[in-house]
Amino acid sequence: MNGILTIARREIQSYFASPIAYTIIVIVLLMMGFGFLRGLLPYSALFATNAAMAEEAGINIRNYIVREMIFWAQIAMMFFMPALSMRLFSEEKKNGTAELLLTSPITTTQLVLGKYLGAVSILGIILALCSVFPIVLELLASPEWVAMGTAYLGMLLYGMVILAIGLFASSLTENQIVALLTTYAIFLPLWLVDSVVGFMGGILDEILAGLAIGKMIRMLGQGLVDTHHLFLPVFLISVFLFLCTQVLESNRWR
Repeated sequence: MNGILTIARREIQSYFASPIAYTIIVIVLLMMGFGFLRGLLPYSALFATNAAMAEEAGINIRNYIVREMIFWAQIAMMFFMPALSMRLFSEEKKNGTAELLLTSPITTTQLVLGKYLGAVSILGIILALCSVFPIVLELLASPEWVAMGTAYLGMLLYGMVILAIGLFASSLTENQIVALLTTYAIFLPLWLVDSVVGFMGGILDEILAGLAIGKMIRMLGQGLVDTHHLFLPVFLISVFLFLCTQVLESNRWR
């Protein structure tokens, strides 16, 4: 455990030693803030006009504010989480420090988990800063705390999946741009598969629906928690961390 925390602390320090962490945190916050305002303003206008009619029409915080915030969070994380993860092993390989890490007393699993925990910590900081949005809602309305809580859980899991894929991609190459593009190439089909669900029919539709990471975060944003919604991201994270470990193990004994 100490080895994992040491690696994680090292990664967090390296993120904040350069502009990358600050830049990503600010951009993702701005995009999520835009989504929050994009949902809040029409919601407030509708309730100011006719609150009773809005309630009857099913206009609520989930359908307006949470939905918009999740949509923009998906876009922001899809573009900027790979930028956070692309350097994790690629930079070590390019600088020649990967060999030192692989020959150090820590295990490959500890190395992978430490690197991953360091990247997830930045994601955690972003979501912690976004906690200001529910606080604003508390001042203006009565937020649906269950839906808000599951929405933040969905955003955390969504970002963690991207970071796990990015960590694996980074272990394959010393070129950060190649790692970035590889992450997009793996993740985009998981994100886009949701758009073809319903067109294939039969068991193929069920398989595609089971892989739709976008559906997972939307359902959690509505306060709907199903074991599958939790199993899918945990499964994907586990698979890509395992693959990353295997790649590094093969490099260790090469």
